[in-house]
Amino acid sequence: MWSVLAVLLPIGFVAALLVQKAPKEVGTLSFKEEGKLLGQMYLQWGPVQRRMLADSTQELQFRIVEAVKAAGLVVYIAESEMNEPADGQLLARLDTRDAYDIRLDKSWAGKEIYLLFYDPVKQEVIGKSYW
Repeated sequence: MWSVLAVLLPIGFVAALLVQKAPKEVGTLSFKEEGKLLGQMYLQWGPVQRRMLADSTQELQFRIVEAVKAAGLVVYIAESEMNEPADGQLLARLDTRDAYDIRLDKSWAGKEIYLLFYDPVKQEVIGKSYW
């Protein structure tokens, strides 16, 4: 048993190092210049853009450039202001410093969008924004 572990543990360690993602630099988190820019805002952890794409769908582009001061960050979307996640629809989970491009359903075209940022671990609202 020990001889098997002596071989498998180093192989597993090297394999884990090989598949690990390299951290992204701040400069690599630029926006795609695709579609028409409908709006832009800057949140405490980075910029967000709302774009209209060629196929009439909209996309929200999140760039997390600052550390999020929460164990997790979940984004909810709704047509009116929300005070808790149950008032909206789950849009995305944003984890670490990275770029997130989230395509919205065509039903959101021409509507105001309200976003709620929620920490599911502490069960508290981190922030709100709208277009």
